[in-house]
Amino acid sequence: MAGLPEKADGRKGKIETFCDSVTGRKVNAMVVKIQNNDMTEVEKSGLAVVDFYATWCGPCKMLAPVFHELAEEMGGIDFFNADVDENSELLRKFGIQGVPSVLVFKNGVPADRSVGFQPKEKLRQFIEAQKN
Repeated sequence: MAGLPEKADGRKGKIETFCDSVTGRKVNAMVVKIQNNDMTEVEKSGLAVVDFYATWCGPCKMLAPVFHELAEEMGGIDFFNADVDENSELLRKFGIQGVPSVLVFKNGVPADRSVGFQPKEKLRQFIEAQKN
């Protein structure tokens, strides 16, 4: 991922700008895009959240800015996304049958999943429930 911005911990990823759904302010959030079915960074993370999405999916487009807002707001958690059309091996590996699917990983192991669009606070609660 040469040439991409770097997080404080040295990981590189794409910084995307979205409008906050409540305040309308611009939000820059670090969400690392998974490519080539490579879950190495997720497996290394203590707590990681992965958004499995498709570019053609309406609910996925609604979830994207919410997901990026949470990535900016929730410290100590690594956020990733994976385009299901580009990472089909992961669909089979994790039993993804619908998008968007948000999986929470603890120490590289899937701990919980949410399928479909979730409002920001509901998604936050879902993620925070996995912290303990």
